[in-house]
Amino acid sequence: MEESETASGRTALQKISDSITHMEQELSGVTSSLSARKEYFSLLHAKRDLTSYKLQRVAELQEELRRQVAYSSYISSIYIWFEHSQLAATTAGYYKTQADFDSMLKKEFGLGLEDLSAQVQGYTNIVVAPIDQGDQVNEPLLAVACGAWDSNGPSSLVLMKLRPEAVWRILESSETEQFWLESLRNGGVLAPPGVGELASSLRGWEQPEGELSAYEFQGESLGVMRLGTGQNFAVYSARSLDSYTEAQRQYTLACGAFLLVYLAVGVGISFLLSRFNYRPIERLNQLILREAGEDGSGGDLAMLEAGVNTLLRYHRDYEHEKFQQEKEQKRLWLLSLFLGEQPEGGVASVLETCGLEPNAQQFMAVGIAIRDYSEIFFDKSFAQESGAFEVAMAAIHSISEELLGNCGQVCLCRHEGRLWALAAGGGELRGPVLEACASAERFARERLGIRTYYYAAPLPRPTQAADLAVVFQELRWGLEQMEGYALEQAVADRNGIERLIRPEAAHLPPEDIGVKRRQLFSAVTAGDLAEADRLYLELRQLDMAFSDASFSTVRAQSLILMGYFISLLPKSVNDAHEEEIRQFMDSVRSQRRDEELIAQMHSWMAFYHQIYRTSRPQGEENPDAAAAAARFILEHYTSADLSVALVAGELKVSTSYLSRVFRKKYEMSVLDYIHRQRVNAAKVFIRESGSTLETIAGRVGYMNALALIRAFKRCEGCTPTEYRRTLQQEGNGGASEDG
Repeated sequence: MEESETASGRTALQKISDSITHMEQELSGVTSSLSARKEYFSLLHAKRDLTSYKLQRVAELQEELRRQVAYSSYISSIYIWFEHSQLAATTAGYYKTQADFDSMLKKEFGLGLEDLSAQVQGYTNIVVAPIDQGDQVNEPLLAVACGAWDSNGPSSLVLMKLRPEAVWRILESSETEQFWLESLRNGGVLAPPGVGELASSLRGWEQPEGELSAYEFQGESLGVMRLGTGQNFAVYSARSLDSYTEAQRQYTLACGAFLLVYLAVGVGISFLLSRFNYRPIERLNQLILREAGEDGSGGDLAMLEAGVNTLLRYHRDYEHEKFQQEKEQKRLWLLSLFLGEQPEGGVASVLETCGLEPNAQQFMAVGIAIRDYSEIFFDKSFAQESGAFEVAMAAIHSISEELLGNCGQVCLCRHEGRLWALAAGGGELRGPVLEACASAERFARERLGIRTYYYAAPLPRPTQAADLAVVFQELRWGLEQMEGYALEQAVADRNGIERLIRPEAAHLPPEDIGVKRRQLFSAVTAGDLAEADRLYLELRQLDMAFSDASFSTVRAQSLILMGYFISLLPKSVNDAHEEEIRQFMDSVRSQRRDEELIAQMHSWMAFYHQIYRTSRPQGEENPDAAAAAARFILEHYTSADLSVALVAGELKVSTSYLSRVFRKKYEMSVLDYIHRQRVNAAKVFIRESGSTLETIAGRVGYMNALALIRAFKRCEGCTPTEYRRTLQQEGNGGASEDG
């Protein structure tokens, strides 16, 4: 009976635990939704001055907060604190200083801003706990989430006051069983009316999780059980052992009566059927004897056997086809999550369809690329056949699925000629997954002659498709670096790759990089291609040290260099060689290996030297002030200090004269020309790399992402995020499973 009671209590607690987890996921979704709003982003980086623009953003954010409260079944009010701008926005109003907001929090909750900040231990970590007000029960619930994080701690806090009655509905008790919550954060208790006295007496009681323990309360014997719901709460249940014993006795008697009736009915039916048992036996004897040959062949029985074998074969074929279709469907569902397509039934249902536990403790994603499969065939020419890659891909799929499956649950899909895997497990997953990847790579290389790359990345428990889309982009980034730089290390994660490709060159200021560009241009036009190759590699290393060393960034920087060269050619020369220039640009954009990119840039510089020398008349005078200014801007637009006055001072002319001649020649102001060059460079980085807007802004000469967004909107009519989304939609428009 004790085992039955324990199982029953654990089932009830698990249902409540699932409901509490659902509540925490909803709160996490609200935090993610708010932190993705443009008003939130604007206030996060705004200055402390309370301008009209800032007030407008506050009003828009307040409207969004009220909408979130209206649609939430748990939240009664929301407060957001922005550390950088020293401003708080709430559903009821806003606070212009930290002191005012801190005073309101202490009056409302008895806790200050510093106390609440200390509750958040990591980025997007949600802390849900009763507000500690002594030994009270039914205390109001408060959820604290970190909206953004920097080196000094939380730069934004999202506070959500919850409705206790919404939690009481989850903890609805019966006549024989009561439920309540105890905070794992501060020991606070949340109990429905009528249960508070019992909950207070058990506050802080140490008890093994999931086990039934006896407890005497006011002369009554109770069975108490505790179950954790994650990092925020433990849920308790208490039931009367006397009432449960009586209910169990009545249940046992009912089951016994039902069993007796069932046996009586079964005996009666068996007796009726036994009267007709002789006829099937007689018919079977006739089938065996009639029209059978001496060797037993022929006859109705042989025909029956052949028919049964045919049906069994059809059944096996059907089961095999069904299994293959289900496997293919799992791959398509997983691919849709990696591409960021939110399913109607939720991410959890898709993970279950793919054979993965949605609530697993650990998740790891793995990207797999084949770099060489020529040695799989004795005759190397067979590797050029169209089906050779499919053979290699099928082998790697089978090996990877088998070995990764030893780490836990795993599902693989194929896209863009690569394999993408998602693994879920209950314990530490990173070490076993990397070890399985190493074993798979070694087996494929030594036994089959197939050389591969494996890149692994951890991810938090996914609650929406965007979580998997983010890790998918990291997998693509990792494989791009491994293939682009032809790394010898075949299995790696992000830390391993950054150690291998990070340049050791010291960072130079943008103006020094502009000097290097001018030296490179001079070497190319002079025909000293050996010096040009050296300067190109040196300049590329300096650019990488500025931000990141990803291969896509190197390729984008090479395209920007080509654009710099092209802008210094006369328009007539550009028009005459437009097709050749376009082919060179497309060739550089399509390079996937570093050595091929370097060779292509050498060919481009040799081609540029020829067209530059043949198109430049002998004795040509120096360019005018407008052309000289344009060239200076092209070389130094990455400097945040670049201005009209700086350009005029470099050319030793007045700003008014420079502005007049520049507008006459280029039909735009000097400042607009600077913004145009920066935006053009930003478009290349957005198109060719996965760098963040903050990183791109620094690379093209802006102090922060907000300045880049304003300039991009003015020049292109859309924001950088909208431009990137348009490119992604165009790229995924015709995507199939194999891309």
